Amino acid sequence: MIKKELDLIMKYAKQDLPPTFRKTVEWYLENQTWCQHVQDGSYQRERLGVK
Repeated sequence: MIKKELDLIMKYAKQDLPPTFRKTVEWYLENQTWCQHVQDGSYQRERLGVK
């Protein structure tokens, strides 16, 4: 559901979005697994990209 909403934002407002907002939307689109874990309650506050 988030992907669909963010895709619409990018499609219809891409020209008008400030670069920082655009990068934020792109980050959420690239990290949908994390978003799903937050939504379903399985996120345990682990950091992304840390190995």
